[in-house]
Amino acid sequence: MRGLTLSLILLAIGCGGSDDSQSPVTEADTGAKDATSDTSTGGDTSTGGDSAATDTGTAGETSGEDASGVKCGSTVCGMGEVCCASGDPDAGFMLACTKGTCPDGGATLSCDGPEDCPAGAKICCATVKVTGSGLACSFSSGVAECRTTCNSNIPMMCPGDATVRRCHAKADCTETGYTKCCLFKSGGTEAEFCASDLVALAAESCK
Repeated sequence: MRGLTLSLILLAIGCGGSDDSQSPVTEADTGAKDATSDTSTGGDTSTGGDSAATDTGTAGETSGEDASGVKCGSTVCGMGEVCCASGDPDAGFMLACTKGTCPDGGATLSCDGPEDCPAGAKICCATVKVTGSGLACSFSSGVAECRTTCNSNIPMMCPGDATVRRCHAKADCTETGYTKCCLFKSGGTEAEFCASDLVALAAESCK
């Protein structure tokens, strides 16, 4: 069940993409920042704020990622834009940058890490609503937005709300019990978020 919930989270917040930014997420082949916007290579050079006692996420300011926008398929959304993931998760989401709000029944991604967030709300928190009953789970909606607090939770059964912190470096993960920044993959979709030791067992790699 936990593996299925992780897959639904990745479908909703995965920032990988193919050559066409309108292509389904399930055909994605990379979750890395676009080369034109990734101006830093020192993702592990941060030395500040890595304390489980704080819940402000301020350490993410030095995570080594640029603040140019949200990864959306093969593109990066500009300032003031969000990435919309809409469509049928079974067939694959369609990704598109837009200003304003996204259509109902999809996911609105306004951040993919703390570098996209303002000083007063430095945590990029993603919440995915999972419907169904017991082990029969399905995606309902999702959002990734900047918040002041974010309590990680991956439910074992449905229905429920799965909540994770998006990250790019270990220093971004300041929540007690969720101190690893891990890369998760499902099909062609991938995303990084803070994980506990147990959830990290399902990760491709962790920092």
